[in-house]
Amino acid sequence: MNEAFRVLRHGGKLTIIDMEHTGEFKRLLSQCGCKVTVSHTLASMAYGAGS
Repeated sequence: MNEAFRVLRHGGKLTIIDMEHTGEFKRLLSQCGCKVTVSHTLASMAYGAGS
């Protein structure tokens, strides 16, 4: 996470897809001065083999 924050340009955006550690990432990024937006929207995806 520190490396991602280090290379992020001012005004840049970082997308993290991790449903388990959301609070940890939010806390860490907020401490670094980042504006944090959390979205719990998931797109429906279907996978399967043809019949």
